[in-house]
Amino acid sequence: MMFNRRFFTTVALFLLFSLLIAIDASAVDAKPKYYYSIRFGYFGSGTLTVNDFDIDTKSGLAYGFAIDIPTRSSLLYGFTFDAFELKFSSEKSHAYSVAFSLKYDVVSGEGKFAFRPGIAGGIAITPDIGDYIEKSYNFTFRAATDLIYFIDPKVSLVGEIGAIWDIYGRAGDDDLSGGPFLFIRGGVGF
Repeated sequence: MMFNRRFFTTVALFLLFSLLIAIDASAVDAKPKYYYSIRFGYFGSGTLTVNDFDIDTKSGLAYGFAIDIPTRSSLLYGFTFDAFELKFSSEKSHAYSVAFSLKYDVVSGEGKFAFRPGIAGGIAITPDIGDYIEKSYNFTFRAATDLIYFIDPKVSLVGEIGAIWDIYGRAGDDDLSGGPFLFIRGGVGF
């Protein structure tokens, strides 16, 4: 699989930004006020519907950054910033998403493991994709579960599995919807 310089630059910036946040967060007390994570993985194939015409997509990459903020209960809220690679028969592009998330934190194994099922709703932007889709703005919904192993109280390994739906969007004069698109990612949390 070939990657371009922009892809590597984006991933490097995510890693650097996350590392700087982790260093800053580690200077604070043992229980973090925020949980940060970077994730990289696989975005499954699916179908986009443009004005009742179905377009099949191929699987691609999915990467992102998440901020989870604990409340006094077991509820967490936060934001996710993601990029999903969209591939068609002869074109490819990325959809960029910002979403508000709600998760329920279930901790077990003497605090070494956490299970966080959650939902998120947000906005996705997809640039022009050749003859397939004009630039579009979409409302998205996702359901996902984080599986977390804490290496220590401030560093964790994160696995995520879920699905995302493109509930409604506009691409010029066209209506756009799609999904579910399954995704699985892994990463590091701070």
